[in-house]
Amino acid sequence: MAKVLYGTMGAVAIGILAIFFGYVLHIFNAFTAFTPDLSCTSVGADVMSTGSEDFTIYRNGIVFVSSGDLYPLFRDGIEAAEHGKILTLDLTAEDLNPTVLEIEGYTKPRLQPHGMYYSNKTNRLLVISHALQLGGSTVEIFEVLNDPIRLKYVESVSSPLFPHGTINDLVEGTSADEIYITKLRQNPIPLKGMAHAHTAWEIIESILDRTVPIFYALTRIVRCSKDSGLWEADIFTKSVREFDRNPTTGAFKYIRDIPAVHCLDNINLDEESGDIIGGIIPSMWSFVRHWGKRSIPSPGGVIFFSKSKGYKSPEILIHDGSVISSTSVAAFWGDKIVLGSAFSTEGVAVCKRMNNTK
Repeated sequence: MAKVLYGTMGAVAIGILAIFFGYVLHIFNAFTAFTPDLSCTSVGADVMSTGSEDFTIYRNGIVFVSSGDLYPLFRDGIEAAEHGKILTLDLTAEDLNPTVLEIEGYTKPRLQPHGMYYSNKTNRLLVISHALQLGGSTVEIFEVLNDPIRLKYVESVSSPLFPHGTINDLVEGTSADEIYITKLRQNPIPLKGMAHAHTAWEIIESILDRTVPIFYALTRIVRCSKDSGLWEADIFTKSVREFDRNPTTGAFKYIRDIPAVHCLDNINLDEESGDIIGGIIPSMWSFVRHWGKRSIPSPGGVIFFSKSKGYKSPEILIHDGSVISSTSVAAFWGDKIVLGSAFSTEGVAVCKRMNNTK
């Protein structure tokens, strides 16, 4: 009787594990083939550190680009990373070449940009930086100056709620005194990086905390100031989650999930049209394999949600990963589509629709 019971329990356990791993492989799109819709070239590799993790729209076709050398930073620690940069990219120009910005008054030893957000209301650029033991994970706030475009340091925001390497992205609230921040993970990364954990358990903990919570927390919140709406990209459910925000109390009210088909990373909102554009990871399986071996290509792409269509039936365009690895963020101007990647060594990708795309 006991043998039968144990055998039944074992079969049930194996069945549950099979369902779980099957679901994970489904979420990861491990067996899905993709037909490229985008033809891309790369620009900016000569002036950028590894990665162009986030863009934020400035004005007149100009975007700010973060370049924090995040791959070696997270893998091997701050000493392995180049000094990060903030750049501009003029999408109206024929020759797209990112320009490194001068920063006035910034005296910290390291700036390693991750997520960023430009506020039209306060003319401030908010930047998450991971300086680890040389300054921690902080929010760096800059005023944007013009003629030429440059930055002026205003202040830094730090907190015990920001362990090393945990915060991911941010957005300004209703005033300069209100910032919403999303987290990539709950526990701090080892200061020498995840590849230099001291014990087997620490390695396992780092890997698990880097991947499992990523499903729930690798998000970009975007606010539409005209109607107090907020949108969050949820990588696990492959959706954009819409919230209403009470401007008086700050309380959130869940509205709906908008299907996105693929895993999303950063999303941005066009405050004039209300449209949403995001960077997508069509195959998380390829992305995870690329993290371990850089020569394995990781496809990426862009997704467009139109407000006039109720954010339904988004347009999706995919690249094959041969020019830039995966996609963490996207922006467009006319027929130009510009893609960034957290771990690419090739700058940013400038893409156009291929002939097989409508």
